[in-house]
Amino acid sequence: MSNEKQQPQHSPYDYSVKHRSNVLLCPPPKNRARRARTYFDDRSIQILEHAFLQEQYPDIHRREQLSNEIGTSEARVQVWFQNKRSRCRKLLLHKT
Repeated sequence: MSNEKQQPQHSPYDYSVKHRSNVLLCPPPKNRARRARTYFDDRSIQILEHAFLQEQYPDIHRREQLSNEIGTSEARVQVWFQNKRSRCRKLLLHKT
């Protein structure tokens, strides 16, 4: 038998609980500005909705075509489709 004291075992959970308040006090990084919210006009929404009825998962070529047609980036079109699919799933879940 040794006379050494055994150290208590700590889990990563213990660390996160003890130091959680420190994380909340850290200010957000200031080197990256938040992108401005994109607002689509009625014509753009009509075009996107029509495209969504035809294909819920458009490929890159179709998204680029739509972005040129409505005058925004392909990334914004991709996010619009992601959000639209999410809204549709949400509506289906609430109907059942």
